[in-house]
Amino acid sequence: MNLVAYLREVREGQLVSREAAIRLLQGGLEVQDQLLATAYHLKEQYRPGIITYSRKVFIPLTNLCRDYCSYCTYRRDPGQPGAHTMSPDQVLEVARQGEKLGCTEALFSLGDKPEAEFPEMRELLRKRGYRSTLHYLEAMCDLVLRETSLLPHSNPGLMSANWIERLRASNPSLGLMLESTSTRLMQKGGAHGNAPDKVPALRLKTMEDAGKLGVPFTTGILIGIGETLEERIDALLASSTGTFRRSSCRTSAPSRIFPWPTRQNPTLTIFCARSQSRACCCAT
Repeated sequence: MNLVAYLREVREGQLVSREAAIRLLQGGLEVQDQLLATAYHLKEQYRPGIITYSRKVFIPLTNLCRDYCSYCTYRRDPGQPGAHTMSPDQVLEVARQGEKLGCTEALFSLGDKPEAEFPEMRELLRKRGYRSTLHYLEAMCDLVLRETSLLPHSNPGLMSANWIERLRASNPSLGLMLESTSTRLMQKGGAHGNAPDKVPALRLKTMEDAGKLGVPFTTGILIGIGETLEERIDALLASSTGTFRRSSCRTSAPSRIFPWPTRQNPTLTIFCARSQSRACCCAT
């Protein structure tokens, strides 16, 4: 396959196949330059001369999480240094500080179903009058929407179709990082070996439900968590369809606290995918 010639076809509307995407990632610098130029060409067809972004303030509602992803430095268990669940007053304080600085979005981030693992979280929610972390999130989104000019955007992990519907009342958009479609990473010793909410089929179901409901959604993949090149492509292709307002590629690096095996460390890796009139490109 002549990859440079193939990219000319992509500029004219040819969809990128899985096989071609793998070949493109394995190409040399000439191919990488052409790949970036192609992604830019497609982007300019969709939004010429425009780069969009959202001024957001980060609201880490809780960092308690029942998942133990081997690369994560965000999550905590109750009692660990830095473990926290924000109070309503703390949520409003951060939101108002962001509002004063010109933010327009309140980005809620939280761990997945901590009450299912930790009695401390269940007791805290009970004292505050909520049945689950999602119920608490819903109330905090309503609070920010009511008391500030910010628009909430939540990334609460797995959601049922019913919860997507409930949260859309206060969230113009929602998000869930796909991260990977590799079930191999769920095996013992893998990045998601002790993370029940990272089952690819469950995350894809949440994304599919959001698409059926027409809810604007953000998603993305992680690279550098032990995946193969082919698994990166599969995850990227899976995250490039639907009602997505953004699909991102994020890199992860090993740490002293959370070491993990990496099959192919990303050096200069370029992803380019086209879905309908959208192009997603990331160089790392």
